[in-house]
Formats: sequence, structure tokens, C-alpha cells
Amino acid sequence: MMGIVFAILMILWISVFVAEPLKQSRKPIVVVESPLKSLLEEKEKVMASLRDVEFDFAAGKLSQSDYQSLKEYFLSRAILLTQKIEQLLKERKHN
Repeated sequence: MMGIVFAILMILWISVFVAEPLKQSRKPIVVVESPLKSLLEEKEKVMASLRDVEFDFAAGKLSQSDYQSLKEYFLSRAILLTQKIEQLLKERKHN
């Protein structure tokens, strides 16, 4: 009998312990991403895509014309992003 009462008390205590964090109100997490961070992340993705294009062409998965088109696209995108990053860094330096 004493064992049953002890087991019930343990179950209640564990239930309260586990449920306590669930009762607390949760505040939403607001992530503010800087423009520089966004540009750097995008540039990294573009550079990874460019490496993939190079690899796929070397593996024979892309034709010469597809390779040239994709390479030009990703290179021009990388150049544009680099220019935006440099401009943003210049603006930050002057402020």
C-alpha cells in the first residue's frame, strides 16, 4: 500500500516538474539580419554554385554552351554581390 502511494506521489512530482516549462509563456525570437550578413551568405551560395558548375562540367554532365551560360551567370552575380558588399563596407567606414 505504501509503495502505491509513493509511486503516485512520484508520478505527480515528475508530472509537475516536466510540465512547468510548458506553462511558461514563450516570447517569440526576433532575428534581425544585417544586410552585410545577407549579402555575404548569398555570395557564398553563388560561389558554391559556381564550384558545382565547374565540377559538373569537368564530370561531363554539362555541355560547353550550358557551362558557359551558367559560369557567366554565376560570375556576374558574384561580381555584383562583391560590389554591393564593398559599397556597404565603405558606407559603414564613413559613418
